[in-house]
Amino acid sequence: MANPVAIVDVKVFDGEMVIPKATVIFDNGIVTSVSPGAASEDVRRDDALTVVDGQGMTLLPGLMDGHYHTSGELGGLQASIRMGVTSVFDTYTPEDKLAALRAQIGEEPDASYADFWSAGQAGNVPNGHGTRDPEADAIGSVGDIDRWLANRLAAGVDYIKLIAEPGFYPGMNTPSMDAELLRAATTAAQARGLPVIAHVSERRTAIWAIDAGVDILAHPWSGGVTPGMIEKMKRGGITVMSTIGVYTGMYDPEGPRSILQDPRLRTELDDTGVGRLTEVFEVPASSPRNGPELLALIGTLHKSGVRIIAGTDAVNWWVWPGVSMHRELELLVDSGLSPVAALHAATAAVADTFAIADRGRIAAGKRADLLLVAGDPIANIRDTRNIIAIWKAGQRVDRSGPPPTLSTN
Repeated sequence: MANPVAIVDVKVFDGEMVIPKATVIFDNGIVTSVSPGAASEDVRRDDALTVVDGQGMTLLPGLMDGHYHTSGELGGLQASIRMGVTSVFDTYTPEDKLAALRAQIGEEPDASYADFWSAGQAGNVPNGHGTRDPEADAIGSVGDIDRWLANRLAAGVDYIKLIAEPGFYPGMNTPSMDAELLRAATTAAQARGLPVIAHVSERRTAIWAIDAGVDILAHPWSGGVTPGMIEKMKRGGITVMSTIGVYTGMYDPEGPRSILQDPRLRTELDDTGVGRLTEVFEVPASSPRNGPELLALIGTLHKSGVRIIAGTDAVNWWVWPGVSMHRELELLVDSGLSPVAALHAATAAVADTFAIADRGRIAAGKRADLLLVAGDPIANIRDTRNIIAIWKAGQRVDRSGPPPTLSTN
């Protein structure tokens, strides 16, 4: 059995606050103590401990990607953990692929991939965004909701994703559930103990989702926000997933390409990853969205007291598992969050949103999902990219070898 590990004289962000210097000890996958101040000589000389000198470094909880798509690919989970993202929350994967991925993970070493939770099949009317595949299980009407939810429960989903997206992109005529269907599906899912994520992209559909009482809004939206919307969101405890990087990539190709200029991130990309980050999208002239507007919205919501959680929307165009979380943190700071608030949005806030109590914080009794970086991301958020070591449930993550490959089908 491996010795307990003591990381000494390290700056700690514990998911909520900063401890300028501390010793963190973990054993059997669990943090056993967090002791502020310089390490004692007894700790330094204890032969029963594996001591890691943390001077000049910062220890963070393992990062948590609140908006992710596994697409049934183990490689994305492997790419995530190599960049310190130890948990991801899948917001749509066809359930045949989900079952196959779960079976495959049962055969892999624990520390080789990020843990994940999933919504399985997203809910929308037939031929809508998320249900355009003829084999997709769609919601035809209010009377169809119970059947649809029974199928999700049978597939073992952890929460529900509903899509209120008339058109998807301006100029496209994809159908969508309306406000009445969204409300009915939300009420029925929550009655079964399933939290609800609503995909929105414009103020009209954001209002539908807020009025329906969903738990989480996926994506910033065009058209801004009113004081009344903010008040309802705060009263209802509604969280917003950031996903800024995927949208800024859509409108400003140089944003995701900046990842290629950083060797700390570039080495984690294969040719497929490079292709994803360099895609050019011709924005329809009628599109009301733009990068600055979405950044401003996230900043406004945060300053108004609405909970923001970090999510990348990988694997999509302009984002890639693991590396794009570090870009998302930078964009959260650009939107007006402090580095501490951005790191909170990628750790404890995600754990709280999804009610995952054993991680997201560094404290006695919590799981030892940890990210050790050189420098100080509290002063410079890009220092999260200076990865020294990663542990998942106390197991050291092996970052040697080439990055994993993804088919992105």
